[in-house]
Amino acid sequence: TCHLAHTHRNPAPPGRRQAQVPVAYVLVPPGATAKTLTTEFARYLGIPVTTRMTQAQITDAVCHTYNTAGVQLVLIDEIHRLNPRTTTGAEAADLLKDLTERINATFVYAGIDVTTTPLFSGVRGAQLAGRATLITCSPLPVS
Repeated sequence: TCHLAHTHRNPAPPGRRQAQVPVAYVLVPPGATAKTLTTEFARYLGIPVTTRMTQAQITDAVCHTYNTAGVQLVLIDEIHRLNPRTTTGAEAADLLKDLTERINATFVYAGIDVTTTPLFSGVRGAQLAGRATLITCSPLPVS
């Protein structure tokens, strides 16, 4: 709905092949590290990533491209896969916090039983939870 409303209000300007990309969808991979999660953000918009690139380089490219493309809404699915009690999970959770500060968009996290996971508790979790509002909903119907 957000994407359709945006593209209806903001068609591609003359001479430009495509309109802005108002919505991005990122799936948290199982066992996500900060680098693999950043790579998923890059993959969504087709940002080229090589094995030699550092996480910082990928993150800079992601932030620049998302802001340039006009992304306004970032949907992050399977957020329950992140466990900030592990080193890799903590780094991935910190990455999300950093991205919310660097990308000019609203972030929506979706997952299963997130209130029972450590993602939004503890010191790190409190920082992430402070940037979010929990909305409990039932599964969306398949149409």
